[in-house]
Amino acid sequence: MALADNTPIPVPQGWTIAKNLKVGDYVISWKGKPTKIMSLQTYQPQEMYEVTLNDGLSFKADKHTKLPVETTFDRQNEALLKHVRPRRKKQRYATINQMMETGLYTKRMRKFYAVPNSQPIEFLTEDHPVPPFIVGMWMTNRNKTNVYTIPEERLDYIKKEIKLVGWSHKMLKNGRLEIRPSIATSFLTRYFAIPTDLPIEYTFGSVDQRIDLLRGLLALRPNCYNEKTHVFRVQSEDLKTLHTLQGICESLGIKTNVYSRETCFSHVLTFKTNIKLVPNQAYVKRMPAAHRRMVAKIESTPTKECIHIETEEPFVVGQGFLPVWH
Repeated sequence: MALADNTPIPVPQGWTIAKNLKVGDYVISWKGKPTKIMSLQTYQPQEMYEVTLNDGLSFKADKHTKLPVETTFDRQNEALLKHVRPRRKKQRYATINQMMETGLYTKRMRKFYAVPNSQPIEFLTEDHPVPPFIVGMWMTNRNKTNVYTIPEERLDYIKKEIKLVGWSHKMLKNGRLEIRPSIATSFLTRYFAIPTDLPIEYTFGSVDQRIDLLRGLLALRPNCYNEKTHVFRVQSEDLKTLHTLQGICESLGIKTNVYSRETCFSHVLTFKTNIKLVPNQAYVKRMPAAHRRMVAKIESTPTKECIHIETEEPFVVGQGFLPVWH
């Protein structure tokens, strides 16, 4: 297995690229935990391929790179046996070469291979100057102040969350809510200036910290969740903000989709999850499509220097935290 040397790879401390790794370093396994690099070698393969999934995510590697997969047959058997006592199934793997030889589509033109999502990535716990939930709310407040106009249906929920993180609030005469202490002053205990964008350290916090951050980012959006379809939908004119939100979701094992609405010059992020993010969210017993991506195409690409990495179990690469193995 060999990845292009500029492939982004998450590590316990954040992000790096493949060519900066060395033997003994830790990357993140597809179960979300650190896994040690046992062997690493640089070489130039004779052939390279770009694997693209149905949501547009892609990565470049040689033909021997192996992915954990599910096939159409696996999914059909799962559907047939769903009422039978579940048995532990052995994980199937396929190399890029094997997938090309088998074919990516069935006779009915259905995608044959699916790649399961990784588990939530366990970055190290960060000592943040402002609680992640508060920062999430602050990022959605364009004025970047301590005073918020809270949707009536979310008021009790937000007041409770503020109390849980150890901060306080005061209701103002005009019905708005003021968070205390000062968010700006708290930031200045760590940074030289008040951040205008989400500090990158917040995207590398622990699983619980990133869930709190995501909940804060959604707290002031009362219509972000559809109770009938169970789909979260966030619309924004700022694509950078949506990509930040997308990265947080993906790091929690949540498959996302971002598309543009040209008629109103905005962008939309959608996803499904059973992680509790808003008070009116319902648990959905089965949503298999939300837990895997389909392999859409594999194309030859010009060769370049690659890094052969061996670990104890599959590890994740790229912004979508896609699992690969040697």
